[in-house]
Amino acid sequence: MSPRVLLLMLTVLLVACEQSPRTPTNPENLPGTVYQPTEEPPKEQTAAERDTVLARIARLDLEPFYEAHDKLPQYRFTRYSRTDQFNEETLIAYIEREVQHRGTPEDRTYEIIEADSAGQFDFGYFTRFVSLASPSVEPPKDLGRSLVPQDPSYLAPRNFDGYYYRVRGDTLLWHTTAHSVEVISRQGVAGKDNNIRRARFYYNPTTFTLLAFYLERLDKAALYEEQSHFYMQIQEDDRTGELLPVNTRFETINKTPFQPERRFRTVTSYYDYR
Repeated sequence: MSPRVLLLMLTVLLVACEQSPRTPTNPENLPGTVYQPTEEPPKEQTAAERDTVLARIARLDLEPFYEAHDKLPQYRFTRYSRTDQFNEETLIAYIEREVQHRGTPEDRTYEIIEADSAGQFDFGYFTRFVSLASPSVEPPKDLGRSLVPQDPSYLAPRNFDGYYYRVRGDTLLWHTTAHSVEVISRQGVAGKDNNIRRARFYYNPTTFTLLAFYLERLDKAALYEEQSHFYMQIQEDDRTGELLPVNTRFETINKTPFQPERRFRTVTSYYDYR
């Protein structure tokens, strides 16, 4: 998921951006960064503590999470997306769009309700991969399956020593109370074979349905380093009663030799299901 994930997320929203004379501003209601530095976990953990977390993860019902985006063609809904690029903490460019999706699964139509952009994106090395065609308005498919595979490396017995497993406190996801557990890399900076730095599962404590997932990655190559942060959340829609996507967030920090650090963030919200 390293450079390919970046290209997938960027080409959805960032292609065909033209320079705007306006200075980009960060609206107050925009969700903040998803970056959460990984603290060094305790050096020791009992097998019982680890097994408690593993048992809860094993009970999770992943299918609603996997199927959430697959259900989107069945509904009329509105999707808001915004992508920003930062130079350190300064916002230098953004593009945002609100699109209404309607129609049948076989015949979908899209209406751009509102679109805005400012600044000029700097892709650096990745400019050569970015299409000049109009960006797609279709939401991503199989996002849940990509983030939460059936057999992730951090749950394999051979890697138990490289991770710390812990139960977290309750939290509120919109109007739903969720329990959470997480897996943290024991290295302060993940190594080549341990690039998942943190995986956090939020689930319904009664049904054990996975409601949200947060992932940190650190991918390194000889001339490339990427720190990535992903978040996806589903919730029961008041109108339809279905578990559907409500929010996704993606942030990446890219480092290449002799180039300034580049940070991109994409926030997407789904609402007004009918």
